Amino acid sequence: MRKNWLFLTLLVGISAYWFSNAVLWIPWILNEIFGIIMMLILAPTIWGLTSYYCLKKYSNGSFWIGSLYVALIFLLLAIIFDWIFFGLYRNVPEQLYEPTTFAAYGLIFLIPFLITLIFKKRLASNMNIEIKNLDFLVIIICGIIFATITFYSVQFW
Repeated sequence: MRKNWLFLTLLVGISAYWFSNAVLWIPWILNEIFGIIMMLILAPTIWGLTSYYCLKKYSNGSFWIGSLYVALIFLLLAIIFDWIFFGLYRNVPEQLYEPTTFAAYGLIFLIPFLITLIFKKRLASNMNIEIKNLDFLVIIICGIIFATITFYSVQFW
């Protein structure tokens, strides 16, 4: 397993978490129903695109194994950042452990496998795509921007 792929996947997961929060909080501020609709449409799309991106960069054997790594990394990040964001920062841990939260965790875990199932041939045709330093830089900058948007917009909640 290439360490730089694991690190890239970790950074992508962090950025995806904050991006999904940023695009959900803003509609949620305007209207809770609109926020829920966006959550049902955008969040799976975001996690699907980022799973595909990570799997496209995976070149260490079976995409099913790569999917397992992506699923575990994304799930652990979501659990940790939810605890930090809702439990510590917002001090509303009771909002965290709802059935919808656990359903979202299940979806985050399943999406990389669904991406592999649907796009396995396409992923295989793109094997050995190089990870560049620019990939890391862009993902870090995006993650910082998305986290800032999330923390800024939550003050209007």
